[in-house]
Amino acid sequence: RAIFSSGYSHRLLEDVKYFCVHHSAADRDSTPEEIDQLHRNKGWPSIGYHDMVLFDGTLILVGDLDTQRACVTAMNDLAHCIELNGLFIDGRRPTEAQVRTLAFRWRQLEGEEGYGHALDLVGHKDIAPASDPTRCPGDEWHLWKVEIEDAYRELSAVRIA
Repeated sequence: RAIFSSGYSHRLLEDVKYFCVHHSAADRDSTPEEIDQLHRNKGWPSIGYHDMVLFDGTLILVGDLDTQRACVTAMNDLAHCIELNGLFIDGRRPTEAQVRTLAFRWRQLEGEEGYGHALDLVGHKDIAPASDPTRCPGDEWHLWKVEIEDAYRELSAVRIA
């Protein structure tokens, strides 16, 4: 189970459509506990994401897959939300390790140990409603999204005997 598993409503895994990328909007490696406290201060039950990725590419599972987290207004039942530590504005981008981990986790979640079906790669701002706009996951998302897709394709080409 994930670190912060309680407090959110359950959802059906087959309803999840999006692999939704966020950034922490902090220029340092935040801990899950720090993000959890920040989100609790907003009145949420606990951390609003399913996963976190540190600068070194470490993946931390923070929310159970079958829970609707608090990560995209009006879309929480449809989105698997993964947060990258970092502030991706003014030309700053994720580390290569973070990009590789995102691709790995996206592919993993599409398999039987995850949701078991294809997920669309989106940034928070791509599916945020007009009533709640955001810059997340950063100004150059459209550029580094391609890097994630390339890394995903490379993983997809690997066959395990």
